[in-house]
Amino acid sequence: MAGTVCLMSPDRAMQRTQFFDTYRSYVINYNLGHDMVKRNIEAQGGTPDQPARRWALFTHLISTPQLPSLLA
Repeated sequence: MAGTVCLMSPDRAMQRTQFFDTYRSYVINYNLGHDMVKRNIEAQGGTPDQPARRWALFTHLISTPQLPSLLA
């Protein structure tokens, strides 16, 4: 991870490196997707002070087909 320093055992460091090698873009896309969903839900009023609205929007999002371009 660029710009990040982590202290861990050699075994844990090897495990982490193997995960990155195996899943490559998944590591980036998982976080990017999380950010896109959060922005989309908050833009529709699903803010932390409106938890019922937030959950309703999230439920709709995960129960219907979606394209990344619809979340941008």
